[in-house]
Amino acid sequence: ISIIFWYLGHLQNTYFFSGILLISLASAFDDIRGLKVYYRLIIQAIAILLLFQEFEIFLRLPITIPICLIIFLSWINAFNFMDGINGMAGLYTIISLLTFLYINNEIQFVNNGLLLVSLVSIICFGVFNFRKKAILFLGDVGSISMSFILAFVMFRLLEAERDISYLLFFSVYGVDSFATIIERILNKENLTKAHRKHLYQILVNEIGFEHLHVSIIYSFIQLLINISLIFY
Repeated sequence: ISIIFWYLGHLQNTYFFSGILLISLASAFDDIRGLKVYYRLIIQAIAILLLFQEFEIFLRLPITIPICLIIFLSWINAFNFMDGINGMAGLYTIISLLTFLYINNEIQFVNNGLLLVSLVSIICFGVFNFRKKAILFLGDVGSISMSFILAFVMFRLLEAERDISYLLFFSVYGVDSFATIIERILNKENLTKAHRKHLYQILVNEIGFEHLHVSIIYSFIQLLINISLIFY
């Protein structure tokens, strides 16, 4: 869908759409056949560097590239790790896209069509995922591609407004992922191996919360943060 949007949009943002095509193909292969961690990270890094080229970071802020690369890699993989229960990624993404749409109507920092196409796509996915027994899942190809789109949109917003407080739009995922990483580092665990130590996993697997209830709680907290940031 993103590639069709790129073609219909007069071939704009070519580096961004090249990056999302690359990272989507690699993620799809990983879902089907499996891909070693370092290969996956290399491909993700290349896609992110294409995104940096879109924003001319190599010319404007070359010294920040290593830091930005780590941040973007962390975001993409954090989003992927958080896609572990029914409704979580879909509902959280809908909240994010609606927030960006609201702001975009005020300052027009990104093509509205990209937000709308992404929103329609994730709502259609949610019809089959946001249920007690889900019949469709994002997989790596869905979660990583969507995180890449959200990263692009966030970058556009930061570029337009020069206000890093907008990063709080991703704070719920960020706090959960960061706290989990710190805990695993302290326990000297291998960060590349699968685990069930995210707070949402503990709530579901150990305490016994319903998947959809946890997804709604996470998304509602993020919604409150977004509304507070916008209006206050």
